[in-house]
Amino acid sequence: MAGNWTASRRPDSSFLNVAELLGQTSLSTNAEGELVTPPGSTLTGRPTKWVEVTPFVWQDLNSHTQLAAVVENGQPVRFSMSLLSSFTVYDRPPTWKNAALLMPLLQASLAILLLTALLWPVRWLVRRYHGATLTLTGRDRLGYRLSRAAAWGMLLILVAWGTVVTLMFGDLTNLGGAFDVIIVVVQILTFIVFLGGLAAFVWYLWQVWRGKRRWWAKIWSVALVFAGLVMVWFGFAYHLLSLGANY
Repeated sequence: MAGNWTASRRPDSSFLNVAELLGQTSLSTNAEGELVTPPGSTLTGRPTKWVEVTPFVWQDLNSHTQLAAVVENGQPVRFSMSLLSSFTVYDRPPTWKNAALLMPLLQASLAILLLTALLWPVRWLVRRYHGATLTLTGRDRLGYRLSRAAAWGMLLILVAWGTVVTLMFGDLTNLGGAFDVIIVVVQILTFIVFLGGLAAFVWYLWQVWRGKRRWWAKIWSVALVFAGLVMVWFGFAYHLLSLGANY
């Protein structure tokens, strides 16, 4: 039972599916091998104490709630609780959408993009203060600048999506058709920035590794490609890289 589970009641085919990434339910076991569910899962406000009364059926000793799992080939593939079973069940998310895998990768990617974006103007200010110039020229300079601009673009697109979702649910009148234009514009920009940004990172990687650049630049070029791949993976997995305002 240990691992992440996703609720059956969710937006599954639109950009609002991103809520699934943040809302996956994590089950675990304690040192005694007892089932542990998130706080408040029984809606009683009291800590849960699950006891397995029959195979893959648990009773909470602090409430009347039961939890039962569907088992296939010896592995639990679905579960629900007695107070939810009439309208919600929980299934295993596919590996490529599992928050246990994707969230750490996203956090690492965001750290890489944020450092890249912030260090770009900082280095420019340092060079200006010391009267130095960027040693890169021609295509190498262009690749460097495009990779930094791509890092900024990806971060700003995520901010744009966060703003869109916040505005949609902060004022329900924004759920009308007038808001669809904004959604489609952000979707188009996401395609341009995510896919174009990944291409810029790959080009920068090729430039760095074919030239006589420092080892740090080579490592960071690999990190940027990693971050770009994770962002594109995230975009396709949760429908940020899609077109349409049906949600």
